[in-house]
Amino acid sequence: MELSERLTSPPGYLTESELIERMEEHGIGTDASIPTHITAIQTRNFVREGPGRTLIPTHLGIVLVHGYYKIDPDLVKPTMRATVEKELGLIADGQVDYGAVVVHTLNLFLAKFVYFVQNINLMDGLFEGQFSTIEDTSGKVMGKCGKCRKFMKYIAMKPCRLYCQTCDETYSLPQNGTIKLYMEKTCPLDEFELVMFSTGPNGLSYSLCPYCYTYPPFENIGKVMGCNNCLHPTCPHSVNKLGIAPCPEAETCKGMLVFDPTSGAFSFFFLSLSLSLSLSL
Repeated sequence: MELSERLTSPPGYLTESELIERMEEHGIGTDASIPTHITAIQTRNFVREGPGRTLIPTHLGIVLVHGYYKIDPDLVKPTMRATVEKELGLIADGQVDYGAVVVHTLNLFLAKFVYFVQNINLMDGLFEGQFSTIEDTSGKVMGKCGKCRKFMKYIAMKPCRLYCQTCDETYSLPQNGTIKLYMEKTCPLDEFELVMFSTGPNGLSYSLCPYCYTYPPFENIGKVMGCNNCLHPTCPHSVNKLGIAPCPEAETCKGMLVFDPTSGAFSFFFLSLSLSLSLSL
């Protein structure tokens, strides 16, 4: 008996004809508009033509898709365009009012545009990690990626972030403070190595998982999550393990008093949904 180890091969790039079949499958475009869409993504340098009329994504196209997934996945999924195309078909069949569809669609995309602008910093971090010069983005190695187990790079240029070159992924970090590795401890949810954020000797400090901070795994946490408000039931860094008691100001605050074992002196955090305060004792 012989044991061999090897990797599966990734699927090949779509050819132009295969892309047309996928678009027709999802109800995107018409016989007249589909070639126009394919020409547009090539002209805008989102993809380039490879051998056998394959369509190979460029770095620009890949970063755009990753950015949309971070901010609003609906903008990059085929269902979004397919829904609009379906409504246009209903107008043509006389089943819905043209004006009502226009108003609904404009309001929908206006709301998505406003939300996208409010979270554009997530897209900025991806673009800076990919398209800034080596001199601008060179940083020190800090922490292992939980996906590939390779070391990530800490980019101190604002917005500061962690970048995994192997996975081509960027992870957000708190701003206006210092970041360092937290004793090579790992998150039990995703195996990313934890880092420590601090605003100074007498300021706020807490550990965080780069992946959980960027993609909070629990509801009602907010857009970002540190270990001090993580709800994992067994993680030794979570609020379930370090929580001491409800906030004494129970009438105005529904947060938890959490022990902070990372500071030089004993300290606690008053946690609420919108604010974390560090009080040294």
